[in-house]
Amino acid sequence: HLGERGTGELIQQALQPPGPSRELLIALVLLSRRRSADLSAKGGSLGAELQKYREELWRQAPVYGRPNADRLFTAANHRADDPKALDLYAASLEVDSVEARP
Repeated sequence: HLGERGTGELIQQALQPPGPSRELLIALVLLSRRRSADLSAKGGSLGAELQKYREELWRQAPVYGRPNADRLFTAANHRADDPKALDLYAASLEVDSVEARP
């Protein structure tokens, strides 16, 4: 129920050593897919399109400065010798692929 904006603080804490679990990374990917499904499931009327636009603007205004995909990517860059970096890169790519302009 946190939603994408509410996950900012959780991600910042989870990216501290020893790093996020695979389960958290999977949850972030699924969260990005849920948002995409929610937006495409709404009707095609003008009011529905305006609502989608407002929700997307709200979602893209990160609470803690950067989108989730950027946070994951930056964390992966700081873990060059850690195998967990591959999981972070994969999650970042999957989360970003849902964006209108990945």
